[in-house]
Amino acid sequence: MSTTTITPSAIKKGIRFVNAQKMHEKHPKSFQKLSQKTLDNIKIGNKVKISAYGERFWVEVIHIHKTKSYETTGKRFVGRVDNELFTPKIKFNDLVRFRSYHIYNVY
Repeated sequence: MSTTTITPSAIKKGIRFVNAQKMHEKHPKSFQKLSQKTLDNIKIGNKVKISAYGERFWVEVIHIHKTKSYETTGKRFVGRVDNELFTPKIKFNDLVRFRSYHIYNVY
């Protein structure tokens, strides 16, 4: 679904993103849960908020891959980190892979 060529080696590995859906269940006032319709309508170029290592941050979606197991695991995305983080494990402009259930917000 994208014209961007992404080599697997360019994508940052080993990041454990927070499941936004589960966090909403535990802390509904602090963590937003997006509707399935909103998640289904995410397009290349959208900015989405995800979380890892105790930080929430924005990522620009550059590739969308609808998996065969979409009904249970959602879409897979590749995005470019769009802000500076405190953790040295993820940097501005890093490419990361995540799923729709990791997303807290869409801009």
